[in-house]
Amino acid sequence: MKLLNFGLGVVLGAVVSFAADLPTAKEVAGKMGFGYNIGNTYEVPKQSYSTPSNTGWGNGYVTEQLFKDLKNAGFGSVRIPSAWYTYSDSTTNVIDSDRLAEIKRVVDLAIKYDMYVVVNSHWDNGWLEDRVFDGKNMPVRSGETADVDASKVAARQKAYWSQIATYFADYDEKLLFACANEPGVNDPWLENGQVVFTNARAAILKNYYQQCIDAIRSAGGNNGTRTIVVQLPRTELEFADTLLANLPTDNVANRLMAEMHFYPYQFSLLDKDESWGYRYFFLGEFKNPNMPNYNAPDNDYAGINWIGTVLDETAKKFAAKNMPVVIGEYGAIKRINDPLLTGENLELHLKSRALFYGEVAKAAKRNSMIPFLWDTGDEGAGNMTVIRRQGGESGIYDFEVLNATRAAYGLAAITGNSIDENVIASTDTSDKNLLVTTKTVEEQIAEGSTVDENGDTLWNKTVTIRINNPEPTNWSNYTTLSLQIKLTGETKEVKGEYGWVSPVVFAMSTEDWIWKETGIDVTTDGEWHNIDVPLKDILVEASKVKSVGVNVYGLGFEGTVEVNNIMLKGSSGSVVVESFDKKLPDLEGNVSGKGELVPYNGPKTTKLIAVKANNGLKLNVQNGVITANFNGSHEKGKMTLLNAKGQVIASKAFYGENTVSMATKYRGKGILMIKQGSLNIAKPVIIK
Repeated sequence: MKLLNFGLGVVLGAVVSFAADLPTAKEVAGKMGFGYNIGNTYEVPKQSYSTPSNTGWGNGYVTEQLFKDLKNAGFGSVRIPSAWYTYSDSTTNVIDSDRLAEIKRVVDLAIKYDMYVVVNSHWDNGWLEDRVFDGKNMPVRSGETADVDASKVAARQKAYWSQIATYFADYDEKLLFACANEPGVNDPWLENGQVVFTNARAAILKNYYQQCIDAIRSAGGNNGTRTIVVQLPRTELEFADTLLANLPTDNVANRLMAEMHFYPYQFSLLDKDESWGYRYFFLGEFKNPNMPNYNAPDNDYAGINWIGTVLDETAKKFAAKNMPVVIGEYGAIKRINDPLLTGENLELHLKSRALFYGEVAKAAKRNSMIPFLWDTGDEGAGNMTVIRRQGGESGIYDFEVLNATRAAYGLAAITGNSIDENVIASTDTSDKNLLVTTKTVEEQIAEGSTVDENGDTLWNKTVTIRINNPEPTNWSNYTTLSLQIKLTGETKEVKGEYGWVSPVVFAMSTEDWIWKETGIDVTTDGEWHNIDVPLKDILVEASKVKSVGVNVYGLGFEGTVEVNNIMLKGSSGSVVVESFDKKLPDLEGNVSGKGELVPYNGPKTTKLIAVKANNGLKLNVQNGVITANFNGSHEKGKMTLLNAKGQVIASKAFYGENTVSMATKYRGKGILMIKQGSLNIAKPVIIK
């Protein structure tokens, strides 16, 4: 932490300290350079995807290595998208002390490397951003309405920023606060367009910002003159005038910035052609004469000249109010798995992406704007990653994007090439599968991933393989998910407790990404297995599938996990969701490296060992009673419950039954084991 000591004075016999008169927003903007978003990390809602930490979207906790890489790359600022709502008491609005301490740790690392820092309040289940309304049955998101009391939202906003500002009160001008992220961006689209952002809603948003500003200014220390950032509605350019007409009041002059985001949709985010328009793959000098529909028009939306024009106009509007503009996020997905983009076509697209980043940076530089590129962290198709931070790797991932940005700021290019390997891979048509290697058990123990917060040994997600936004996302016409999987390795004792492994297939569906999983009977036998999973076992809503994958629970598992050909099957045919021929999925857990795509040398599907999904295992756990239903045999069996330390706390023998119930007074995490003939199940459970 960088603290300011402005000296002590004696006034009427009392010792007092003086707050600094920090530089104006314009003076701060002139020193921030170009910025980087630590994306998909600290904005992860708590317990999202069943993961109560910042790692639920694939990125680990930030380390000092990231800031070394950022500094070497030329970045002058970082933005920390931050969740507060799910890390606070929903009644008292008191933020968890651990959350404040973790954000402080990251802020201190940035300041250690002489960088400016923007801390915001991000989406976090839409507690503010989806609630720029006041009244009953408000359309907060697509397909969802809610009663919204704007006064309660405003009170929560004030409470959060009072705590955050007080906690960081002594930090100097290198720390900026941003009141929100993208207020209203999730407004539903109706037949006649998106829900209107009316003047009444603009007034509600103005009050949310007023609560933020008043809370910060009243928090003491250097907060009296700290730069504060307020956002355009939806952070979209078309609402610049709306914000200007509804600016909150600040009792200190020239300490506000305005924030917009810049994702020209057809070029930056559109992942399939629509009836109203094509994806834009190519830009400016890299337009493709052989694919004219996919070229962004120079002087129209998303075109090379349009980019500079609209950014110039936006900066000029706010300059009249002495408000520098922050481009809080911008980027374009890397389409390295699009069937239309191989060879030379892909090369032109990747060069067009770099050109886009460079044009945004040039416009930002000449208008004293501060551009923060969005970094997703992953390296699969559709990523926006520039600096490596997954799989234990570091350094530059996208040289072309980085160098285009550096050139805009007069910095020399860093030697490296990120395009060639993608172009070569795009023409490779061989059959591959995913290979994931786990960390050694010794590494798992050293990193603490085998123990809970009390130091007790527990089961953990050894490996998570996840495909987000699979194509298609509507699975209503299918009945079964199939895949090939192979586990190779061994399970070792961990601090005297038996090792075990239990893979599951999972999916997340609905607008809230609800997780549902089912176990599969696959052991570490080094053989390929063909899995068929009824979709009803993994889906809550078949029409809105958000993610699908494999989770390998276990303790002491050391080896490899291989997956191939995730497919959907139905009466009308089948479709491949992921072949693993071209791209790596998101990986989490005790993974060594970032995974590999290796030549598939297993048997054809017809020769694979067929396996049913955990012999139909279904669990119901209520009030300490565990009921297991499964496809058993007419043999003697035993159901055993182990606690998190691996100790037997309940067991029950049975004979020839398919449904077995067992009561226990134990509460907490455990492992349920069922053995009957060839049936051998180990399933993580939580007893409530």
